[in-house]
Amino acid sequence: MDWVYITRLIGIILVAIGVLFILLPEIVKLMPSFEKAHPLLWYTFYRKGSLMIGTSPLLIIIGIALVLLEKLIA
Repeated sequence: MDWVYITRLIGIILVAIGVLFILLPEIVKLMPSFEKAHPLLWYTFYRKGSLMIGTSPLLIIIGIALVLLEKLIA
């Protein structure tokens, strides 16, 4: 592959990520509340005003399982 093609592709991806970050607050406003989600899908561990920090325990479990699976295979 040509380096110019690769750098253009990376640039397009970075611009798309930037647009997503700019639009993310508006997208979150349109979505239903995260607090109504099942605790396995979303767990809020810090909330103050409009700042909410949380995680998905399900994704953490999947990530740990994948790492352990990789260690067993290798």
